[in-house]
Amino acid sequence: KFIETNKVKPLIDTVFDWRKDGVEALYSLYEKSKSGKAQGKLILKIADEE
Repeated sequence: KFIETNKVKPLIDTVFDWRKDGVEALYSLYEKSKSGKAQGKLILKIADEE
């Protein structure tokens, strides 16, 4: 409900692009997650929005 009314927005730290970087994107996402340095959500982009 809050997201739908724009009262709460998720904080996105980094978007990793699977189509561009392949498996390296997954490794980078994992390393950033384990480092504890992420300041928001880590996103693995698999496809473009249509």
